[in-house]
Amino acid sequence: MKTIADIIYQISTSLLLPVLVSLVVLLSCTLFALGSLLGEWLSRRRHHACWQKLLATARVQRIEALTLTGPVRDYSWIVPLLPRALDNDDATAVFREKCLAEMEVRATGRLAWMNFGIRTGPLLGLMGTLIPMGPALVGLSDGSFQSVSENLVIAFATTVIGVLIGALCYGMWLIRRQWYGQDLVDAQFLIGQCIERQLSAVNDGEVTSGNAYA
Repeated sequence: MKTIADIIYQISTSLLLPVLVSLVVLLSCTLFALGSLLGEWLSRRRHHACWQKLLATARVQRIEALTLTGPVRDYSWIVPLLPRALDNDDATAVFREKCLAEMEVRATGRLAWMNFGIRTGPLLGLMGTLIPMGPALVGLSDGSFQSVSENLVIAFATTVIGVLIGALCYGMWLIRRQWYGQDLVDAQFLIGQCIERQLSAVNDGEVTSGNAYA
């Protein structure tokens, strides 16, 4: 029994370095993602008026490829994906709906990293808290208070970093989920307008043909 406990203890203590490295890497990626979020916010704010003007235009006329170029193209990640669904006159409604579904998958993928950070950050923080507790207790029994203090410092530091990663990722996830949800609503509107006008053109053609035969 003691041998098994020693093996488990050695395995757990050997995981401390990988956990610390993983926390540092994850924190670096989180800070990079935070900078990316700030850049995306600035881009959306700068081009918001152009995007709203495009949506207003779509209510009265068909969206052309030229409309999706220029400043409005930098508004969101979803804008470069729209021409494939909007500019093909021969595309069926099913194909356009497929394009919209692919956009939803892309949005889910862009949020996946933040979901990973929300769960993994606190988990690594908890591991970084519990692993040093073993050596700290051993040091306490041996009267080595320096070992106890060093391990407790590591334990509390990893807890703070893990919770910080989870909090930042959760905040970014909330913001981006709202952005991407609105992007998908706008894309659905544009594609729906395109489908509606396509069906209207088909119906007008049938009416014209019927009048010609009459």
